[in-house]
Amino acid sequence: MAELLSIERDGEVALVTLERPEKRNALSIELRIELAETFGRLGDDAGVGCVVLTGAGTAFCSGMDVTQFGGDRDHKRRLVETSTLAFDAVGGCTRPVVAAVNGPAIAGGGGDQAPHPARARRLRGFLFEDERRAFHRALLGEDPDGA
Repeated sequence: MAELLSIERDGEVALVTLERPEKRNALSIELRIELAETFGRLGDDAGVGCVVLTGAGTAFCSGMDVTQFGGDRDHKRRLVETSTLAFDAVGGCTRPVVAAVNGPAIAGGGGDQAPHPARARRLRGFLFEDERRAFHRALLGEDPDGA
């Protein structure tokens, strides 16, 4: 299986890239597990000052991989558990996290980047490549919704 994430280090900055451009970086079960493991490791790494999350290709993230929806009860449970695992790991990362949004960011791949405000507070900012939508929010742990 191809790598679902790439990690580049530049000093204290860790650049994490979703590597499913053929699926517009849709969050598969496997990718959600890899995200959780990666953000856990980076959060524990004293050499990491901040984490930047972006997507390969023309989209940041198209949300959940809908081709994996359905199935039996155990499969549906796994969908929920891996979603929670990934969002908790990103939102609960002990290092500042910045989303470098390089294209469309849909559903689970956009907006607050975490489904619960307590998790969203951990995100330090959102960077949008498109100048018309460019903004910085959630600096220094402020609520990303502006509430």
